[in-house]
Order: sequence, then structure tokens, then C-alpha cells
Amino acid sequence: MGYDKHGNWQDSDNRNDFGTTPAHVDGEWLPGPRFAKVFGGRRREEVEAYMPRHFAVVGEGMQDGRAFFVIGGYDNAGWTLDGYVAPRLGSGLMGCEEIGEREARIIVASSSREGSYIGLPDRP
Repeated sequence: MGYDKHGNWQDSDNRNDFGTTPAHVDGEWLPGPRFAKVFGGRRREEVEAYMPRHFAVVGEGMQDGRAFFVIGGYDNAGWTLDGYVAPRLGSGLMGCEEIGEREARIIVASSSREGSYIGLPDRP
């Protein structure tokens, strides 16, 4: 029990306080979703054009007077947040900073009428 490296609470059954991560499939625990703030994107569609299908824009916010988008999704094979998504966003002159699920939910809740619900793409 305690917090993982992203600031998400994990209980003794490997479930966090949101009940979303990780998933138990075929006797194995699969990693949960990963989230990041993306700076430098002008439109949601521009940011999504740089990501694989298992990542999506899930919210937006402001930090120090700069607009950002929150992305979320699942690592799959070599298509990971730090190994593919962040460098790909960088090629479009967008910066990417990983955040925990708790912070992502707070940002989404403050910018959405649906509360802290995060509409993630399907797990690959």
C-alpha cells in the first residue's frame, strides 16, 4: 500500500483510488494508463495527430499563463509515452511532461462538465 512513482495510490490488491489501474487480465497485472501535459499545441486535433491510437487528448488547462492539453493512454509494445509519444510530440515542437492520474483527474474535472471522468481510448 502506498503511492507509486506517479503519485497514484496503490492498495495491497494493486488497485488505485480511482479503480482504473492496473487491469488484471489472464492472471497478469497490466500497467495502467499514463498521463502527460502537452505544451505548445494550438488545437486538440494538432496534438492528437502526433499520437498513436491508444493515446488521446483528455483535457486542457492553463499553467503560468500557458495553455496545455492533457493526454492519456496506454503503453503498448514500443509505442510508449516516453519512448514514442513524447519524442513524436517534440518533433512537432510540443513539450511533454508526465503527470500522475490524480493530477490529470483534477485538471479534467476543472475543465469539464462531466466531472473527473477521463475518456481514455481502449486498452490495446
